[in-house]
Amino acid sequence: MGNFCSYLVQYDDGATSEGYLASETFNFDSNSTSRNIVFKCGINQIKMDSYGTGGDIQSRTDLPQTVLLQYGTLNPYFVILQDISIAGSRLTIPANYVQRRSGRGGTIIDTETAYTFLVRPAYEMLERALVNYFSRMASVFWIHRQRFFNLCYQRTTTRGGFNNLPTITFHFSNADLAVQPQGAFYLGDTHMMLIERH
Repeated sequence: MGNFCSYLVQYDDGATSEGYLASETFNFDSNSTSRNIVFKCGINQIKMDSYGTGGDIQSRTDLPQTVLLQYGTLNPYFVILQDISIAGSRLTIPANYVQRRSGRGGTIIDTETAYTFLVRPAYEMLERALVNYFSRMASVFWIHRQRFFNLCYQRTTTRGGFNNLPTITFHFSNADLAVQPQGAFYLGDTHMMLIERH
């Protein structure tokens, strides 16, 4: 793209992202600085409402790590998903919903898809928990399904941005992945959607 360093990525779900590469120094906490982290700044996106990809962040051994499993010649690494929480409340998802058995099922984290996909029973538990969460909020109202997203809400005010939207935490063996509202929800001018599907 012009005289600038650029990228073009095509994901397995048909989404594409094109833009510029940049580098920056990031301060993650008072004791941790990472210099010259390369990251992508997407300019032209197709089939991508909200998506982020990581940069060249150095490995840190002091952080919790989960077990990565590989089965046979399958390319993806599987993880052991133990549960999901909405705003700190566990859903208590039965293990047989998300574990790999008899060569089928299991949980992978795939950075090549723009959305999170869950098996239907686990997604339905997540959906019920979020419907319950939003039922206590006077400023949101469920609206009809948008494309393939079931959880779409009209908001009477958007001044709060992502405030009051829950963090969704995936509990793996030995580590948790807390997805902040900015990574879990698409926020439009007057509506919001959960960017996960079954």
